[in-house]
Amino acid sequence: MIGLTSILLVTSAGCGTCTRFKPTYMKLEEKIKNFCILYVIEAEDVGGRRVLREGFTKHLGKRYEGFPSLFIIGSGDVQEIPYETMWSKKLKRFDTEEIVIYIKKYLFELPEKERDIFRK
Repeated sequence: MIGLTSILLVTSAGCGTCTRFKPTYMKLEEKIKNFCILYVIEAEDVGGRRVLREGFTKHLGKRYEGFPSLFIIGSGDVQEIPYETMWSKKLKRFDTEEIVIYIKKYLFELPEKERDIFRK
């Protein structure tokens, strides 16, 4: 186990998909509270998105493609949670359980040296 790990949600106030994701991330926060902390960064406008994207890329070494994006941050590692994990095509909604499964597998089942398989 890594210890208490951060989950970072990058979202936007003007994003319809982000609005639909809000109930999911509120459930997620409750389900992961014993082993993770959920942080939310919200960009308010187009200029803010550009600045946020540049800063995010520079400081974390990762680039996100859009809103919402979720990242696991811990032990010097930044791992994006794939959108395909967040959105269930079968259920046609965001899937809190699949996100929790992904986080737990990443944190608890894989030795640190093997976590590279999750990188794109």
